Amino acid sequence: MVCLVDNESLKSLLNIDEELNTISILVEINRDEYVYVDNILSRLGGKWNKRAKVHEFLINPKPLLDAYYETGNLPEKNPTAFFPTPSKLSNEVLRLSDFSENYFDDDSIKLKVLEPSGGVGGLADAIMKTSSGFVDLDIVEILEINQSILRSKGYSPICMDFMEYNSDYKVEYDYIIMNPPFSLKGDSKAYITHVMHAFNMLNSFRGTLAAIIPTGFMTNSTKKEKEFLELISQCGDIYKNPKGSFEESGTKVDTYTIVMSKSTLNWKKEKHQGYVNYHTWYGILCFLNTAEYANSYFKKVESDLFLDDAMGITTVVLEEMIIAENKQGNLISVDNIQNMAKYLLRCAAEHLDIEEIQVNSTVLKESNPSQNPVNNTQYDNAQLEAFNTGSLF
Repeated sequence: MVCLVDNESLKSLLNIDEELNTISILVEINRDEYVYVDNILSRLGGKWNKRAKVHEFLINPKPLLDAYYETGNLPEKNPTAFFPTPSKLSNEVLRLSDFSENYFDDDSIKLKVLEPSGGVGGLADAIMKTSSGFVDLDIVEILEINQSILRSKGYSPICMDFMEYNSDYKVEYDYIIMNPPFSLKGDSKAYITHVMHAFNMLNSFRGTLAAIIPTGFMTNSTKKEKEFLELISQCGDIYKNPKGSFEESGTKVDTYTIVMSKSTLNWKKEKHQGYVNYHTWYGILCFLNTAEYANSYFKKVESDLFLDDAMGITTVVLEEMIIAENKQGNLISVDNIQNMAKYLLRCAAEHLDIEEIQVNSTVLKESNPSQNPVNNTQYDNAQLEAFNTGSLF
């Protein structure tokens, strides 16, 4: 970078407000000089506020600027592909992962939580606020400037590359909440690499991982992406984040939030994946994977929130679906249709974000009643074969 403004001139150009954590340019300068100064302030962590005409920092910028004057060194321009997690999205990630203040009422419970890419503390702040600080939180961060910001907030970051952290996986976590780098030099799918490393650190019995990731793995076809998608389908769920969720952080990239748990692997290995019988599993599987049934069903339930009416609608829709499927040769039994209807009511409430629908009934799966059935051929072929040969289990 060619020096257009020497340090002495720069000092006279800039006004530092240590209380507001801002730097303003005192005198008018030409375009090339502004680009030069803006590059320095941006790489020190400043973000230009056009309305206020200042660069805003998350911590006091004076020590950062003094270090630059002394050494002439600047951080690389976003070497870790870091984009801060907006507070609204941070809270939504916690909600999707069932990380709730309800867990922190009992003093005997203290969850061990990991934030693998601490950044400037967006997710960490949400974690501490939700838990009222009653968690054992580890934060890993590699960039010195971000480490300084985290310390200024009262955190004690683990200062290292996350890919070198806990490499023997001896430390296990109850929750891992992360916004990993999407792409790095030498690893275009860095988010997959980081999520897989983190997944190995989960507590096998109760651990949950939530991560914000780009959407490419859903459509691209590399071996790494296919295996990653398969793991998510086995161990969790995928939620599309609202468009523009990261705009305030400087990128328009579309993202998903994934939520995974090792413990969910167990119920998928159960007979009928934990449902009361094969017919119930197969019926709900067909329903949830057939848009012509599911879409019309959700529309009908949305139009009337009274439980009795919704239950009636659900039962009728299921009966219509079973008749249509049986005509196609996909035999689905009407056994337990009431239980199937109750399950789908829960799905509707989740899908429409409706709190009024409450179903107090025998659950369909003893192990995890909120989990949707999955078409996992590794476990289902034996069920299909038994069904085709006439066995009713």
